[in-house]
Formats: sequence, structure tokens, C-alpha cells
Amino acid sequence: MHRNGLLKLDPGRVQVRRPDRNRGTGVLLISGTLEALGTAESKVAFTSFWDDEIGGDTDGTAALPAPGDWQGIVATDEAHVNLDHVSIRYGGKAGANLRMVDVNLSLKNSEIWRSAAKGLAVTFTGGGQPLLVRDNAFVGNRGYAASLSSAAPALVGLDLSGNNGSATV
Repeated sequence: MHRNGLLKLDPGRVQVRRPDRNRGTGVLLISGTLEALGTAESKVAFTSFWDDEIGGDTDGTAALPAPGDWQGIVATDEAHVNLDHVSIRYGGKAGANLRMVDVNLSLKNSEIWRSAAKGLAVTFTGGGQPLLVRDNAFVGNRGYAASLSSAAPALVGLDLSGNNGSATV
């Protein structure tokens, strides 16, 4: 859990892993600020321990990654999440690869891939925060590519443009 601080990730690989290597465990909880700014050539990747496609064979086995290998990224409590050129893969055990509750979110030029549930789930329990979801690819997620729910009758600062999706990888 990262609370009330800044977690900044540069281009490269981030791997979700647990010492016991149990599938369906591992989560990145954010209630401060998460900033992951990759490039077109070098994305920041959040993925399964068993995903050998990014960064090579890290688990030393022939086991294949699967949707739900980890819970995903969960941000709450008016956190600030800024993701650009990011790949989030094989999560979703917590309901989505990327689950945001009352969060200021900017998600651009990224891929949300092979979730066991939704690719992106955004919930606003109050008036909402700015929300930018632009030019992303939602691929092979088992649930909706993205969902948005709000208790407020109208959302302010909403930009959902240029996104695409596919049911298959």
C-alpha cells in the first residue's frame, strides 16, 4: 500500500509478485499519488509473475500467465493516478485490472489487457474528480472494457476519447 505519498515509476518493467507465488494475490493499493510515465518504446508494465512476454522468464517455469493472476491496481481516497504508455496485464481479481474509487485519473496511450473481470472500473461516490481516459486499448478483458458509475447527477472534467477495444488478444 502506498498512502499519502508519491510513487513514481519510470519506463521499464514492474512485476507483481508474492513470495508464496499464489495466483490471485498481489495488489497495488494507492491512496496517495501514482505516476507511471512510460514511452511508446518502453512502457511501464504491471503484470503477472508468470508473464514471460515482458522481461523474459522470471519465474523459472513453463507456467503461462492467466487473467486474475493478481488483483490489479486499486486506488481510493481522492488519490491521483497519472498513467501514460502503461501496460496492465493479467490482473482483475479485485474486479478490474485498474479499479478507481473517488480518484483523479489520467490514463493515456496505454493497454489494459486480459483482466479476469473489467479492464477499468471507475466509481465516484460523491461529486467526482477529473477523469481523462484517452487513446487506450482495452484487449481481451473478460468483463466490460471499462465502466463508470457516479452518485453525482453530472460529472465535470470528463474526457473519454480515442479509446478502442477487442475481445481477443
